[in-house]
Amino acid sequence: MVVQLVVTGVLYATTPTLQGDWTSYGKISHAKGQSLCRKSLQWVPSAFWQLFWSWFYGPYTLWEVRHIRDIHFWRAQVIVSVISALPGSPLWLAALYSPVFKPVNKRWVPPMWLAPGIIVMQFVTVFFPIYEAWLSRRDMKRTLSMLQAWDRSSEAAFKDAYSFGTSTPKTSVDGTDYSRQSISPNSETRINTMESLRKTLSINPVPLLDFAATKDFTAENILFLVQVRRWRQAWATASKGQSEVAESSRAGLFDMAAEIYETLISERTADFPINIESKIKLRLDSIFEAATPNSPSLSATSFDDALDDGVPRVQRMALRHLESSDSEKTLWNKTAIVTIVEPLSDENPLVKTTTSIKDGFDEHVFDDAERSIEYLVLTNTWQKFVKEGNARRIDC
Repeated sequence: MVVQLVVTGVLYATTPTLQGDWTSYGKISHAKGQSLCRKSLQWVPSAFWQLFWSWFYGPYTLWEVRHIRDIHFWRAQVIVSVISALPGSPLWLAALYSPVFKPVNKRWVPPMWLAPGIIVMQFVTVFFPIYEAWLSRRDMKRTLSMLQAWDRSSEAAFKDAYSFGTSTPKTSVDGTDYSRQSISPNSETRINTMESLRKTLSINPVPLLDFAATKDFTAENILFLVQVRRWRQAWATASKGQSEVAESSRAGLFDMAAEIYETLISERTADFPINIESKIKLRLDSIFEAATPNSPSLSATSFDDALDDGVPRVQRMALRHLESSDSEKTLWNKTAIVTIVEPLSDENPLVKTTTSIKDGFDEHVFDDAERSIEYLVLTNTWQKFVKEGNARRIDC
């Protein structure tokens, strides 16, 4: 694009035919020789660029996006824009050099054949985001109404569980409250609740993570929730002294938490930082920023090295963006979901931390951020995931 701008500027500045008489300074209202101006050799670069972008790069882009099934209408925008640009260049050249177009040129000058494609591209660029925003707003209202209905039904069913002469709710041996199992107005309401989302994250988050990475483009939120859950499991199973986590395990837990901050929260190092409230972000900054390097540390080498460690105890999910020429799976790059297994013990801690652990670091350090992202996922990505019928395959 810079080359095009420079070449166009040089051609215009050095061609009096395009700009009129240099000595007139505005006395001539238009360039001299209109017909000659439109057919001069100075238009060759413009014709080449138009043909290249619309007839070579455009179809190539269509071929690359043929397997993308996003839910943000990005693929639809690309297809409509490319197809609308195809007729412009041939019609423009035909209008310039074909005698058949002379009657038309009196009413519709040759360069105007490029205008319809440009107008369509501008229209879809504005229309689809507005349409998606409208859909999101509509779905948000629908989701909130479902959650309110769920809360009302839950409260009523919980009260009913204590009625009929019983003082405790009906529960199973494992503590499952059966009074809450079928209290939703319908299965669709039940599957849209936070309970279903958390169950999916605990049992099998991979389909949701794959959906968020390949269709909704919000994988960082799902990844954060999964990593925090793995980290909390690590805290629960870490070696402990007298009710306190052992110092070596605490250092390893801090490094795990710092890596979550580094790869998913910090705006300096995360490729796709999650969107949390500034108050929560500032608190996490005060705890982990000193332990974070100045550049992203997410690399294939560190992941591969982690696989060679001792007995597995903690599984963490990570997104790795890999260069790929396989257009069957992605456009320009692909998102691979990688499961990393690392140990957590006194003998083989995760990482030897070189930063002192700040006050405020405990098992609840991510609670506020987790609640914020859970609500964001529940009212956005999860609803789209459920709408496509994916959640039912996980037996939520």
